[in-house]
Amino acid sequence: MKVKGLRWWIISLICLATVINYIDRTAFGVMWPEMGKDLGMDESDYAIMLNVFMITYALGKFLSGKLYDIIGTRMGFTVSIVVWSVASIFHAFARGLVSLTLFRALLGLGEAGNWPGAVKSNGEWFPVKQRAIAQGIFNAGASLGSVIAPVLIAYLYGHFGWRTTFIIIGAIGLLWVIPWLFINKTTPETHPWITDEERNLIMNSRTEAIASVEVKKEKEKGLSVLQILSYKESWGVLASRFFIEPIWWLFVGWMLYTYTLNLDLVLLKLDQQYGFLT
Repeated sequence: MKVKGLRWWIISLICLATVINYIDRTAFGVMWPEMGKDLGMDESDYAIMLNVFMITYALGKFLSGKLYDIIGTRMGFTVSIVVWSVASIFHAFARGLVSLTLFRALLGLGEAGNWPGAVKSNGEWFPVKQRAIAQGIFNAGASLGSVIAPVLIAYLYGHFGWRTTFIIIGAIGLLWVIPWLFINKTTPETHPWITDEERNLIMNSRTEAIASVEVKKEKEKGLSVLQILSYKESWGVLASRFFIEPIWWLFVGWMLYTYTLNLDLVLLKLDQQYGFLT
């Protein structure tokens, strides 16, 4: 069996994984007011867990990047989404600050892998001239997930409560693994479903890119971290992220929490106007 445009199926699954990623991380802020009451915690506890998530998330970027280089994108993505989905399910069984903090840390480690995996998959599956659009499709998943998450989480919370909601969204991530392993059997070089035309398009683009920049492979090893940091472009990216990330995480971590302090009232109004809970 041959599948035309197999690379677009791959990037679509990665986009879907990104949507799931944002649903899982957003759920905490949306449901925290009720979670905090049930578990006897306050805003300072929320801040601690938010910081723990960000620390393990940063660490997870480095660790998952190394993991993808070792075991490849197929199994790397599988490990990442299984870890963060199981961590999301574990939230339902939290009993206090310690257990919930551990689950948030595990979620951060797992969710971090989505981005290194997406970039590496893009390089594997797309010719150079199509990598920008592929990256755009993947990144669209983050925006789409941010839009879907508050509505979906509020709906599930209104029907099932916060513990069951965490189980449901975690299960969605585990279900994603099935089509991923089924479709992404191996790399383009040896995938049994890829057409010769698509394989040649991808492989020829790699050859041309390597020749155009006169890159010399050294026993097929990538650049070391120190070699990467020797380029000024790397420092430009690091500097931009250094200033953007605090603002971004302020919105991600605290905006939804602020808006959902009166979640029960919001759900009541939605139900009165649109039959949201019926």
